Amino acid sequence: MHGGAARIVDCEFEQLRADAGGALFVRAGDVAVSRAVFRGNSATVGGAVAAIGVDGVAARPSFDNCSFEANVAQESGGAVYTHDSGSFDVRGCSFV
Repeated sequence: MHGGAARIVDCEFEQLRADAGGALFVRAGDVAVSRAVFRGNSATVGGAVAAIGVDGVAARPSFDNCSFEANVAQESGGAVYTHDSGSFDVRGCSFV
């Protein structure tokens, strides 16, 4: 996602691969994720999720009742990686 806002509810992201954010890459925008499962995803940074601000516009992800299971990153952020992000909210999530 680049800019803007999105809401993701009741989704499963499994066995996905990317350079940044194996399942979800937020670049300068707001995303609210609820009741999602991130399982077995991989990336260079942010095995499951990468949130990166751009040109002074912050990435502001929020996660509510999500499960992060067996996600891996080659460099940073096995489950979640942030850089130049604004607020980052995590509520009721599990990291296994």
